[in-house]
Amino acid sequence: MGGAGSDCFKFTVDFGHDVITDFAATDSLEKIDLSEVATFTTFADLADPSSPHMFQDGFDVIIDDFAQNTIRIRGVLVADIDATDFLF
Repeated sequence: MGGAGSDCFKFTVDFGHDVITDFAATDSLEKIDLSEVATFTTFADLADPSSPHMFQDGFDVIIDDFAQNTIRIRGVLVADIDATDFLF
């Protein structure tokens, strides 16, 4: 969970099951840092329809590395997330 203002949420190997409660996809300074997660090296890895690591679950977005690690981004639509929201 971040605080007031823009945040950078950093994830590393075996990050577990985490929840981001205040991600603002429209804030260009708000970032999700996946640079230390080998499963994801580009936004295409997340958005690939043949192996969707990022998908909508109700009002939340789920990022799943298929190795028992997930990130739930509360209150965000997958359509509002793009490559500029991530660091790889």
